[in-house]
Amino acid sequence: MLMQPDRRAGSTVLVVDDDSAIRSVIERLLRRQQIDVLAAGDVDEALAVLERRSDVQVLLVDLVLAGGESGEAIVRRARELYPAIQYAYISGHAGEAIAGVEDEDVDVRLLRKPFKGEELLRVIDLCLANAASS
Repeated sequence: MLMQPDRRAGSTVLVVDDDSAIRSVIERLLRRQQIDVLAAGDVDEALAVLERRSDVQVLLVDLVLAGGESGEAIVRRARELYPAIQYAYISGHAGEAIAGVEDEDVDVRLLRKPFKGEELLRVIDLCLANAASS
């Protein structure tokens, strides 16, 4: 079941994906839900945003970024800075990319590309519900 849009309003999500077209689609969808969306295209950019903005509630990160960078590395660093931050992975890669991930919750927190808007909102809602309860 999806959250009511007004329950999402004012939330802050950082979207990290090296594909600007995918970032743009996700940003538009989330902004329509009155979610404050921040975006980054790589690890360094994402970490810079996280160091500047302590209000990020949800990190939505591509599991495999260009140049072999790892979305999991961003999540680890984000959780060092903000232990309560919630996160989800997105990936268009097959199982071998996921097999190397150390996060035992990767299957629960993974949204496979291509995905529908409703699937994205369901993952965001789950993260926001977890943030509210922590």
